[in-house]
Amino acid sequence: VRVPVTTCDVSVQSLPTLYPMTSSASAASASGSGPGAGPTAPLSSFDAHAPSEGFRLQGADKLAFVSEMFDRVAPTYDVLNHFISLGQTTVWRLLALSFLTRYFTRGARVLDVGCGTGWVSWYFRRRYRKLQLDVEGMDCSPVMLAEARRIVPGSSFTLGDVCALRHEDGAFDAVTTVYTLRNFPDLERGVREMYRVTKPGGVVVILDAFPAQNALMRGVLWVWLE
Repeated sequence: VRVPVTTCDVSVQSLPTLYPMTSSASAASASGSGPGAGPTAPLSSFDAHAPSEGFRLQGADKLAFVSEMFDRVAPTYDVLNHFISLGQTTVWRLLALSFLTRYFTRGARVLDVGCGTGWVSWYFRRRYRKLQLDVEGMDCSPVMLAEARRIVPGSSFTLGDVCALRHEDGAFDAVTTVYTLRNFPDLERGVREMYRVTKPGGVVVILDAFPAQNALMRGVLWVWLE
């Protein structure tokens, strides 16, 4: 899937809220209200913003919000994701990532941006076993990376920011990202960084969900997700 940077456009405002805000009590406490209220630690970026607000942040604020959000949900993320999507995310992952043999040579380098618990690394290790791909998973959440290392031992996982990849130009034969665009601190900059570290003639695979165009389907999704 080759996606020109200029076609990547996401309306963050219309994406559904998956992680409800649960810290109103903490917010009230931190404001210093109530009898005998004393100094309290400042709210974290995640606690300071409702999800709908947090996903509209940009730059370092967005990175901090997303990192903490995934730190909190990491232990149950896979189960939650499978339940919310009714297994559809796995189906689309398989469709998007199962037919890339023509882009890979033996030992090809692959970067998976926003790797989460390491599903792409796990799948590539099995699907393209004979090619012995060199897959690196990158994520902004330390707790997600700890889960990935536990689930896929022996694979490479690094902490990073898609908007400031530490790799040289053309370092990878392929770069993938799966259901992550809404989490990028800066969408255009992040996609440009993915292309920058991809070799000429390589492939960038972007799999994501977008708001349904059909009014009936939008209604069904709203009822289910809310």
